[in-house]
Amino acid sequence: MDKKKKKTASVSKLSLSSTSRKALKKQPATPAPKTISTVMTGYNPEIKENIREITVYDIPSRWTQLDVLNHLKNWGQVIAIKFKSQQKYTTVTVSVDLNKAALDLWNSRAWTAPLEAVLIGVPATTNIATLYPDNPAHSILTPTGCKAFKLIQDRGTRKLITYYKSWADLDKVIGKAFSLDEFMGDWKRYFTLT
Repeated sequence: MDKKKKKTASVSKLSLSSTSRKALKKQPATPAPKTISTVMTGYNPEIKENIREITVYDIPSRWTQLDVLNHLKNWGQVIAIKFKSQQKYTTVTVSVDLNKAALDLWNSRAWTAPLEAVLIGVPATTNIATLYPDNPAHSILTPTGCKAFKLIQDRGTRKLITYYKSWADLDKVIGKAFSLDEFMGDWKRYFTLT
């Protein structure tokens, strides 16, 4: 009997040249896609004055939409909820009919964070007229984007406190240098004890 041996080659391993291996390693990892989804619960509130739209930041992305919804039920009846997922965290904007306990906390401003910046050590020569002249367009505070300001004296130290409409506006000035005549200082976050 004639036995012919077949030559077989192993095909289980993919042979790559060293240059193609390097090319594979250099490819950046694709980030998780940003997703936005909205959920309407169908709840129709009786008292429209109790409805609030609240944005909650830095919710872990590993939480499911049902987990988030169950946590938000502690505040009241959820009407609609919008999820915006980004890699590690999710931002949620919720329209909620607040229950009595949550409404009391809301009205006492327990959930809000002040959008304030401060300059410490402002000279005594600085007054409202120098900060806000007759023509507001010429105000030295205009480039900061603040919506209001006040000068205070706290334990012998003069402070200029500015108020902002949004976190983005506040974030633009924090850590930035500010000069006023002979004074030079950096904007800092301002917190008040309540």
